This record gives sequence, structure tokens and C-alpha cells, in this order.
Amino acid sequence: MRYVDSSSTNFQTTNYNTLVNYINNLLGGAVERPGAAMGPATNGSSLLLSKPQGINHGGGIQLMTGSQDLQKLQNFVNSVLSE
Repeated sequence: MRYVDSSSTNFQTTNYNTLVNYINNLLGGAVERPGAAMGPATNGSSLLLSKPQGINHGGGIQLMTGSQDLQKLQNFVNSVLSE
């Protein structure tokens, strides 16, 4: 997933749409990046929530399990999925 920077026109809308599309449309067997196949149970929402916890994430832990920030991200993902 790639975001556009703030120099791009409508960058916030573009990045929001990129994130929503990732959550809704990345399904098992899809490829997140070239050469990185994912398992059948993988989807965009689970990846978005697991990677910041350090699960298969090269950048390590960014959000601690049980943290308020992780809960906010979970709430956002749930909101997108319920649309």
C-alpha cells in the first residue's frame, strides 16, 4: 500500500480511499507487494491490524496490543467494514 504525500492534490481523500480499498479488497491469495504471497486467511483488515503489532512487520512493533491507539485503528477498520 502506498500513500501520496501532501504535495499531491486531494492527498487526504486519495489516501483515505487507498486505505478503504485495502481494507475491503485485499483478499487471500492477493499480493501485498511483488513477490510477497499471502495465505488464504489473509485480508486487508487483518494485515492492517496485525502489522503494527509487529506480526510479519519489518519495522517491528508500532502499536502495543491493548493500546488505545490500536483500539482506535480497530474501530476505524470495523467502521469501514460495516459500510
